[in-house]
Amino acid sequence: MYPTLSQSTGRTRNELMVEALHEVAEQKLQEIAMIQKGLEQARQGHAIPIEDVVAEFKRKGMLLMDFVLGTDEV
Repeated sequence: MYPTLSQSTGRTRNELMVEALHEVAEQKLQEIAMIQKGLEQARQGHAIPIEDVVAEFKRKGMLLMDFVLGTDEV
C-alpha cells in the first residue's frame, strides 16, 4: 500500500506514515474532547441520551454508520 502511494504521490513512505499517524492522533483527541465535554455536562445534570451521542459519533465518522447500540459485536 505505502509503496504504491509513495510512487503515486511522490512522497516518501515515511512522510505518508507520519501524516497517517497525525490524522489518527487528531481524531483521538477529538474523541477525548467530546467524551470529556459529555462527562462535564453529565456532572452538571445535563445528561444527553445515548442515542444522541451515538448519532453524533456517527456524523463525525467516529463510529461506523451501521453501528447498532446494544449489540455485542465488535
